[in-house]
Parts: sequence; C-alpha cells; structure tokens
Amino acid sequence: MLISVAISRRGLIRGVVVASAYLVGAPGGVLGQVNGRAPAATVNTLALPADACAIARSFSADWATVHTAQFPMSIELAELKEPATMEFVWDARLFVPQAPVFVTIGDLTKEVKPTTMRDGKLQVDLPKGATNVAIRVSVPELYPNENLADIVGTTVSLATLDGAALGQITADVAGEQCAPWGAELTVDWICLDTNLVPAAIKVRSVGPNQIPVGTQLVAFYPDVIALPTVVYDGDGSPVSFTTATADGYLELTASIDQPLAADSVVKLAYEVDQSNSSPAPFGSLVPNVRLLSGGKSLEVRQTGSSYSIPATSSGTPLSTYLPAPSAG
Repeated sequence: MLISVAISRRGLIRGVVVASAYLVGAPGGVLGQVNGRAPAATVNTLALPADACAIARSFSADWATVHTAQFPMSIELAELKEPATMEFVWDARLFVPQAPVFVTIGDLTKEVKPTTMRDGKLQVDLPKGATNVAIRVSVPELYPNENLADIVGTTVSLATLDGAALGQITADVAGEQCAPWGAELTVDWICLDTNLVPAAIKVRSVGPNQIPVGTQLVAFYPDVIALPTVVYDGDGSPVSFTTATADGYLELTASIDQPLAADSVVKLAYEVDQSNSSPAPFGSLVPNVRLLSGGKSLEVRQTGSSYSIPATSSGTPLSTYLPAPSAG
C-alpha cells in the first residue's frame, strides 16, 4: 500500500525544529509525544508522525515553478516481530542524511550503522522490536544553482530480510507557479569616532525576475552620520527613506518603490568612507543592515546575503577598522 503524505508548509518548517530536538534531546522518546501530540496512526506498519520532515526548496529548470521536497526524519513502526530492512530513496541534490540511524526498541535508543549509504539510497537493518527510526538530515545550500530539473520525492520502504514488502511511505514534491527573484546585500562598515557605521550599502538584483516593490532595506547604526544619497544605474530614484531614532541609534528604512530588474544595482552612499578610530566594545545594541523581502516568501531566492553585522560570532568587532601601519 502506497501512502502519500501531505503536510502544510507551516507544519513542515516547524517539523524541522521539532525533529532535530528529538534527536539531540529526547532519545528513546516518540516524536509525536515530544511535540505534544499523538503520533500518526500506523498504516501498513509504517507511519510518519506529524511535523517530522526536513524541507528543501528549489526551482524548476525554467524558473517557472517552486518545488518543496521533504525527507522524513522520523518513521514509526508497528513493533517489528522479526528483523527487517528499511530503505530510503531520495533526490541526492536536496538532502544529505547523516549516519548513524537512531532506532528505538522499547525504552532504549540504539545507534545503527547503515549497510548502504550512497547516491540517494540508504539501507539500514532493523532489529526485532523496533518501533521508531530517526535520522539526521541536512539540506545543502544550492544558490546560485537552485533551478533543478526532474526533482523526485523521498520514498521509505520496509521489507523483511528476504525481501518481502511490509510497507512504504512517499513524501511527494509539491509545486507552485512562481516568479522567483533574488538580491545580494553588501555593506562596507567603517569606524567613525569609535562608532561602527555603514559607508556604503549596496543591493544587487540577481534575477531572474525583478525585485518587487515593497522590499525594504533596514539599517540600524549610531546616529552620528548624515543620511546617504541614492546611487542607481537606472532611471529615477527607486528608493524612499523613513527614519526613527532611539538611544542614540538611527533606524533607516529604505523602501523599494519601483521594481528592480535583474542585474540592476542600488547603492546608498554615505559622505564619510574612511575610518578614523578603532571601535568601542559593543553594548546592548549592535549595528546591522538587513533586507526584508516583499512579495511571496516562496519566490525569494536564498542567496545567503540578506544580512550584515560588523561583529564576529563571539560578539566582538570584525576588525580594528584602521589601516595597517606602513614601513618607515
């Protein structure tokens, strides 16, 4: 019996977090119970608990459709009366499962090494008494080559050791028409009288469609520098400003008022473009610039360049922002 699993997008996104929490925080538990809900009913020995999939998004080769693919990270079983083999088959461009596989037997969780793990196929032998199989899955970054042909869904099959089928679940690929677009944000930071501020903020449209009206740049930094001027390589000025101040900081919102075609660039240029000091330690406020997407979220390409902060992961400034001393 083939079971087609349909889950809402909201549920899928939430499921990635829940499933990860199960793997690291609740060994031996049942995912549906961790999420506060009963697991799905077992049908033909296999079931997919609610909200238990990793999600990958890509576009069709012609950029006309956005595809959402799923990889089940937790599979429930009727208690196995004999050892069996579980097989995962998936689109290897979209998901990277990680060994070992976690198998629940009664109140215990056991790590099991797959017997096969290559080219979009994973096989693992399950012991008698198994009731749940969980696997960690990562989703690789596809940008800038996220328009893919012939996306396939993920299938999980269960069979006896001599090959007799016990059950199968397929996580189908969902498709929706779209007009995808993308933007790359770059920020040049400088230090002005110990304050970190932007010297230039640049947004480049990477296509294939226009950046839509309603997209915003929001810059947050110490209010010690004049507002920027807009530099645009097209006609007119596509950006309008609104500002707010609090606690010595300025929040500048630059709204995109006209569509920005692929390959066009908008730059916010400040009057000061060189540092004159090293930065003071950060307090409770940290400068940053972020890009807020307009239009449908499914149409936005994940460029990895929608946020800039002049700090390391440990919370210290990225640089002294002063030129290196010259010899002599």
